[in-house]
Amino acid sequence: MPSTLFSIFLGASIPFVINLGSFIITRKIIIQSPEKAISANIAAFIIRLILYAVALILIASLLEIIFTAFVLSFFVVFIFLQIGEALYFQRYFSSQKSDISK
Repeated sequence: MPSTLFSIFLGASIPFVINLGSFIITRKIIIQSPEKAISANIAAFIIRLILYAVALILIASLLEIIFTAFVLSFFVVFIFLQIGEALYFQRYFSSQKSDISK
């Protein structure tokens, strides 16, 4: 019998791990050369989509989970991480602009 807590934990941990990994890599690329920001974000987005698809296929085929709990926790964490990343890079690039204008 699948556990609700396990489904919630799995749904929250997948986007957290995937986003954290791609965020760290993207951040390193952007800090080294800010002009590669768009291409780095596009590549990170494509890699995330592939990793999400693989993870979801593996989980759906190998584990018994409560689908509603899994999807809701996945969605909530995914949205918060995307917003957090957007706000981080917005603040980063706005501070870079003010550094350049000084």
